[in-house]
Amino acid sequence: TFQKCGSLESIQLPDTLSKIGNGAFKEATALKSVELPEKLTKINAETFNECVSLEEVKIPAGVVSIGGKAFRECVSLKEINLPDGLIKLATHTLAYCRTLTEVEIPAGVTSIGDYCFYDCDGLTTLYLPEAVQFIDASCFEECDNLETVNIPEGVETIEKGAFAYCK
Repeated sequence: TFQKCGSLESIQLPDTLSKIGNGAFKEATALKSVELPEKLTKINAETFNECVSLEEVKIPAGVVSIGGKAFRECVSLKEINLPDGLIKLATHTLAYCRTLTEVEIPAGVTSIGDYCFYDCDGLTTLYLPEAVQFIDASCFEECDNLETVNIPEGVETIEKGAFAYCK
């Protein structure tokens, strides 16, 4: 696919595309924006891992699954729309996305994987939906500027270090 394509800045994918393989755009370091096709239902593991210039991603409403490390180290990512049908955030999904300031986690999400938002320094506000039951280890560790967090009544488990080293 487009792994390590260092000069690719943007891409428009065809509407007919329903699947993108693991690591498809991994380390495409110049990629700044991508609009994903409406037929897409899953963003596989490491799809945009280390796309350090990626600022914007438009995720279609039909996406119900985002794989581990899908947006890991997208250090320029300023905002991301997580679709309403999403039920789980996997391990390292948005780790090291240092320019994200606010993330709205969809109402249907019940589980947030380990290191999901690790070292998201820009994150200041976090709204967890009522459906969340499980916050995995080190999920929000090193989120240095986190000022506001709501932990809903339905949370049953907060694992070790979930909010460690948040100043």
